[in-house]
Amino acid sequence: AFFAVGWAIFKFARRGTGRVGRRALGGRRLNWIGRALAWLAQRLTGRTPDQAGMIVEFYEQFLSLVNAAGFARRENQTQREFAAQVEEALGQRLAKVNLSQFPSELAELFYRVRFGASRLEPLEVEDIEHRLTRFEGALASQ
Repeated sequence: AFFAVGWAIFKFARRGTGRVGRRALGGRRLNWIGRALAWLAQRLTGRTPDQAGMIVEFYEQFLSLVNAAGFARRENQTQREFAAQVEEALGQRLAKVNLSQFPSELAELFYRVRFGASRLEPLEVEDIEHRLTRFEGALASQ
């Protein structure tokens, strides 16, 4: 019964957001139904509907290292763009320790975890930690 009520609300909300539905409802949008469904989903799953504040620990560690080396990601810069900037600026140092593509690879892993709702495998975590240590050493060497 609970599922049926939720489904009916969902179908009603979808119908009311189309062109014809909006006109039939006097142009009103049914935002309150969307908020109610998000609240309900959060209560049932224990997850927050907005994960914009989600922190990806290995990427934060990478940012900390590059910030200490004098690099900062701009607000209008994607993680991929920032990784390319770091690779270009540190190309020779990273090549010496076989990490030329590491910032880009890390950015891709960031996207996978942050937006793909995917977790890293234990071996991947170990590999990232190892490469972050090598990356830190490459930054420290002049």
